Amino acid sequence: SIYLNLGSCLHVTHRYSPQNLAQAELLWQKGCDLDEGSACALLGTMYHNGDGVTQDLAKAKSLFQKGCDLDDGLACRVLGTMYHNGNGVTQNLAKAKSLFQKSCDLEDSLACRVLNTAYHHDHAANQNLSKAERLQQKG
Repeated sequence: SIYLNLGSCLHVTHRYSPQNLAQAELLWQKGCDLDEGSACALLGTMYHNGDGVTQDLAKAKSLFQKGCDLDDGLACRVLGTMYHNGNGVTQNLAKAKSLFQKSCDLEDSLACRVLNTAYHHDHAANQNLSKAERLQQKG
C-alpha cells in the first residue's frame, strides 16, 4: 500500500530528520488501520525497539499480533521471539514455536532457520530430523 511504502521511505531516511520517524509512524498506523499486515509489523518494530517513539512492548505485541493475523511473516516471527524470550509477555515456548511455524509457512526464511534449530535440539520434538531437513530446505 502507499502508506507502507511512504512510511518505509521516511523510516530509512530517519537519520537525517527526526520528523521523518514521526511521519513514518503516522503512515504505518494508517496502513495498519487499513489492514496492511506489513505496516503493522513495521510499526510494531518501532514500539518494540523504541525507535522514534517511547518503547511500549504491550503496544508492540498488539501490533505484531494484528500483523500476524493478517499473515505477515515478520510480525509472526517477532511475536514468536517475544514469547520465546518472555519479552513483554509471559514466556510460552509452545506458542512461540507455533508462531515461528506460521512465519515459516509465510516464507520467512529466518523463522524457518529458527525452527530448524529447534527441531535439531528440542528433545520434546523427539529429534524430528525429517521435519528439520524440510525446514532447512525452506530456510
